[in-house]
Amino acid sequence: MGNGRRFFRFDVPIHIYLQRESSEWKQTLQQLKGPRSAALQRKIESLNITVDQLLEDLSTRGAPLYPLFSGINHRLNYFFWMLQQLLDQQNPRVHAEYKFRARDDLKYSPPEVKKDSPTSHLIAGLYAELEEELSSLKDSVENALDEGLFIFPQAEREDFDVHFYVSNLEQLVAQGMTAAVVLDALIRKYNQLNALYNLLKRAYAPISHPEQWPKRMINLSSGGLGFVSANPFKVLEQVNVFMELDRVVMVKGKVLYSRKTRSTEGEQYRTAIEFIMPSSRTQQDIERFLQHQEVRQAMHKVPVIRSWV
Repeated sequence: MGNGRRFFRFDVPIHIYLQRESSEWKQTLQQLKGPRSAALQRKIESLNITVDQLLEDLSTRGAPLYPLFSGINHRLNYFFWMLQQLLDQQNPRVHAEYKFRARDDLKYSPPEVKKDSPTSHLIAGLYAELEEELSSLKDSVENALDEGLFIFPQAEREDFDVHFYVSNLEQLVAQGMTAAVVLDALIRKYNQLNALYNLLKRAYAPISHPEQWPKRMINLSSGGLGFVSANPFKVLEQVNVFMELDRVVMVKGKVLYSRKTRSTEGEQYRTAIEFIMPSSRTQQDIERFLQHQEVRQAMHKVPVIRSWV
């Protein structure tokens, strides 16, 4: 027997974002696949070659800083790998290498900081920023919405500023000091990765910040929704529906109708969207949210006892 609540509709005010696949989602893909993204990835791949050559030289010479710099580069490569998967709209978690890469990344620990060493503080600062970026990215991957869509609510981050720690790194690089040259290359690689991550955040910004979505009165069920809007939708148009319920949920839908209507606010359109194969988890989330709304509304209607006399 089917679930009767799937077709039970209830009017609720919620924060909602409707992403049209023919326009808004298309614009997102253009940012992810655009020239800016391609240019950044080329720069990173070029820096990979430079860093690998420098590290190989350090290893050959048995330099004591090799393990530290090699570990930072390893984590940068893990960062780049995850970003590439996401830019291709692939879920890193389903990739055969994900568990191995995630486990392997856990073996690295923050470098020891020497109080009187600016260089030590510089390396620790770079490591700490990389750790924060990786943690936020892994959090987005681990908490993907239904349909494998990701949200990136973290704020865009500025480039790592060397001058906050030291003022002469450029001079040391110009003098050919090996450790400075390697560290400079790692920092430039990190900043390019940060720029690529910022591009990803920017592209997904419309779906990543529910507090910025308009709050609408929606006629909602776990099978679809209805609403009134100033602009029409095309019948059978595909729409990604993002709603802030007890958590943010996303479900694909198609427009059943969008009919012109008149109200005190002028000409508007009453639109109905049917959900396309929502997951059982999403259906349960919607039903649970509607049940809570019913209880809240019923509580408001219960008369208040002011006296037992």
